[in-house]
Amino acid sequence: MAVEILKIAQEARSQGDAVGADLIIAFTLNLESTHLIRHSIHKQNPVLEGSFGEQLKGYRKQHKLTQRGLAETIDIDHSSLSRLEHGGRTPNLKTVKAIVNGLELDEKQTINLIISFHREGESR
Repeated sequence: MAVEILKIAQEARSQGDAVGADLIIAFTLNLESTHLIRHSIHKQNPVLEGSFGEQLKGYRKQHKLTQRGLAETIDIDHSSLSRLEHGGRTPNLKTVKAIVNGLELDEKQTINLIISFHREGESR
């Protein structure tokens, strides 16, 4: 099964959808491998700790964007973005992808955000 997933991710990447490929891989990880990834990248990116909303806010501030600015970039209402940052709203996959693209997150940041999204989805 892992080989099939990697093939799908490679196909997405070859079609120019690197974020989609990363999302495919990240969402198919089991909890143990998710923990290993979190442990290995934590030292390089302290934003990893915290909720999806806390990470989103941290990345937004790193990019010196206001909530309104990011909301316009990813085409959502700024009040929706505020609810995402404060935990009052759970994003869907389309919104997560828009955030990753809108903030131009690097691979490690993308994985961090996806892991927190995945972790929160399991706890709800």
